[in-house]
Amino acid sequence: MPRVLVVEDDIDLNWTVCRVLNSHGYQTLGVGSGEEALHRYREQRPDLILLDVQLPGADGYRLARQIRASVDGGRIPIIFMTVNPELESKIIGFAAGADDYLVKPFDIRELLMRIQAVLRRTSGDPMRGDLADAPERSLRVGELELDLDTATASTGWSSALLTPTELQLLRYFMQNAGRILSGRHLLTALWNAEGDGSDSTAVLRWHIKNLRQKLEADPTNPELLLTVGHHGYMLAAPKEE
Repeated sequence: MPRVLVVEDDIDLNWTVCRVLNSHGYQTLGVGSGEEALHRYREQRPDLILLDVQLPGADGYRLARQIRASVDGGRIPIIFMTVNPELESKIIGFAAGADDYLVKPFDIRELLMRIQAVLRRTSGDPMRGDLADAPERSLRVGELELDLDTATASTGWSSALLTPTELQLLRYFMQNAGRILSGRHLLTALWNAEGDGSDSTAVLRWHIKNLRQKLEADPTNPELLLTVGHHGYMLAAPKEE
């Protein structure tokens, strides 16, 4: 039974979300402040965090960064809940380590779909295999190395902790280095999501952008994770000498 930490200071919304998730087989813990959320996260180690952006005495972005910086924080998926639909807000959220976002007010059916989709990315989905059972514990393509145990990607110039979604995405790219992968293919093969949905496609683009920020020497001129015009994306295979 997946454990979900619901961080929302609106008492009615918090209660409603917890009640709905409980009725759909989730175990929930609802809290209303960043301080309490951080305490419960350390104590309970949930499988997923639903995180409001605006919290009393703190903001969700800072809390997400604190969680991501902790020992196990890179492995726990985070979905932001925000009243701000602006692109800039979503950019900040993904930069803080979000795996997905929901704009309030949202439909409960959308909430359930987003949670299911994020958990598919970070648990045992049969289409991509479970990281915990993966025979390889690390992957290497040229100077790029991915440690599955620590969710850390390293190059000759940097080392970065990846979010659960980034870890899945980079692992798949490395296993298919030198192969062009369309957005539709990535969404279907990794997350069993529809490849032609504008929202899913936008989320994929942001995760790829964040990977470039962490991996590329110059993210504005990528040399590892390439965009192939009108076709998709490709992780560059090492050049033969």
